[in-house]
Amino acid sequence: MFELAIEKKRAKMKYLAARYGMTAKQTVTCSQELDRLLNILLLWKLHDHLENKNV
Repeated sequence: MFELAIEKKRAKMKYLAARYGMTAKQTVTCSQELDRLLNILLLWKLHDHLENKNV
């Protein structure tokens, strides 16, 4: 589920970069949104790992 959102955002970022360039505002904004999604996923997986370790 969450991984699908990340893949969609990554595809959108690649499209924007190809169309408008890597430094275009919309590309950078999309990249930042992708970073946030990746950070959430990382924290979520870390939390799960730590909870399973303490069981």
